[in-house]
Amino acid sequence: DRGTPEKWKKYLKQGIEDWQVAFEEAGFKNAIIAKDPPTIEEDPNWSPEDVRYSVVRYLASATLNANGPHVSDPRSGEIIESDINWYHNVMKLLRNWYFVQTAAVNPEARSTEFKNEVMGKLIRFVSAHEVGHTIGLPHNMGSSSAIPVDSLRSASFTKKFGTAPSVMDYARFNYVAQPEDKNVVLSPSEWESPNVGVYDKYSVMWGYKPIFDVSEEEEKKILKSWIVEKEDDLMYRFGSSGIDPSSQTEDLGDNAIKASEYGIKNLKRIIPKLIEWTTKDGENYDELDYMYGQVLNQFRRYMGHVTNNVGGVYQYYKTADQKGPVYSHVDKNFQKECVNFLNHNLFETPYWMIDKNIINKIEFAGTLNRVRSLQSSYLNRLLDFGRIARMPNSAPMRNLVFLPHNINLVKQTTIKHIKPAPQLSCSYSGEYKPCFLGSIKYQLELTNIIHKTCLSALLYVKCLNYIKLIIKILKIDNMLFFFFLTKNFIIFDLHDFLYLFFIFLRPNILNDGNNNYWSICFGLSFNNSRTYY
Repeated sequence: DRGTPEKWKKYLKQGIEDWQVAFEEAGFKNAIIAKDPPTIEEDPNWSPEDVRYSVVRYLASATLNANGPHVSDPRSGEIIESDINWYHNVMKLLRNWYFVQTAAVNPEARSTEFKNEVMGKLIRFVSAHEVGHTIGLPHNMGSSSAIPVDSLRSASFTKKFGTAPSVMDYARFNYVAQPEDKNVVLSPSEWESPNVGVYDKYSVMWGYKPIFDVSEEEEKKILKSWIVEKEDDLMYRFGSSGIDPSSQTEDLGDNAIKASEYGIKNLKRIIPKLIEWTTKDGENYDELDYMYGQVLNQFRRYMGHVTNNVGGVYQYYKTADQKGPVYSHVDKNFQKECVNFLNHNLFETPYWMIDKNIINKIEFAGTLNRVRSLQSSYLNRLLDFGRIARMPNSAPMRNLVFLPHNINLVKQTTIKHIKPAPQLSCSYSGEYKPCFLGSIKYQLELTNIIHKTCLSALLYVKCLNYIKLIIKILKIDNMLFFFFLTKNFIIFDLHDFLYLFFIFLRPNILNDGNNNYWSICFGLSFNNSRTYY
């Protein structure tokens, strides 16, 4: 529209016209073209609200986003008109992503203000993504999982195939690339076919290519054959975000552990340089503070990518005539590796991110809470009711490996935190001492109560109310007590676990409005079998 800054127009246009290659493969020449609107002198009545025009609307807003809605005819599915809402501050979001994901290997990202050419290619990328929505393509979060992680370190591979088969994934920028990897593609705008991957081209062909001189039924068969032709090729897979750990936002590659390890290596390279890359003479440390938070957010994303594999379920869409399951569980051994990854990189406190040279410039208190909050957040996610409830559905039942591993995980890491961290003047380990010592105290006092407890869920209440009173008096952390309880019961099965889980860790979700959680908790049946720990 007329309000678009002149310096960004060509990049927005490039992102739009990047889709020409896809339409050419579908049989159309110059199918999508970006033009400037008429000036007021040329057409005083022109309006971006006119339904005859599809317009990129430049919105003067602090919103960190862009979107590409469209209007379609519900009778035929035909897209009648579309617009892209381009909020000015989406450029800040692009700056954040590009900095934390590539600065370790990319000199042009080592600043809080990018050159116009650099920001331009990032704008081009988002412009192309939003155009994908306007022509009917949804997000494809499963796309990036088609690419082996180590291939993302190859210059020739990333140039030809990109970092994901589809720009409609939230794959962003190449955080896997390492400093020794030369000429590796970092941005979708640098792909051989900028911003449009093999999945995107095939989708446009399927949706737009004319099929002449056939009946409606014959056309459906042809369209079906195009799907079946690629059904075993992951480069053409569609995946929506949800429980499937191979269809996540903000991730890259086919192995969350390996990709996250590469990403963490790069974050460790950024932290010591963060002051240099975010400050200027005569200015305060606001940008340092903000970008330090962005580094921690990126670390949080890596933890989430791995966590989602624990209790994860793959989802591969199929029609009734296609073979194989739609849902399958993540391999037991890989789930174990994910727990070990979290133990090593998160629950063993990541001291590398607690840099005193940064901390003493941005805050007088709160850093320890940031890390503790991060740890407790992902511990709670591991113990999420939905995650635990999915595990008995794994076949065979012995795939239920998560619970004992995490019990040992918390026990081990709590003890490790008693040893002070030499690099911190104010020991972070002090945060854990009260909880650890408290757990020892009540362990001595409550062992007899616990061992005398009836394993019937209905009779738990009597002794647990008493135990909770003791916890309150001793001010013992509920989380630690929960793990002690699960570790010291003589016999303990999943039914018992779920009940204790609600009593101690989820007191506010016993009723979700539909009584779902409570009924599920007491409705599970395991043929009277028990799992011994």
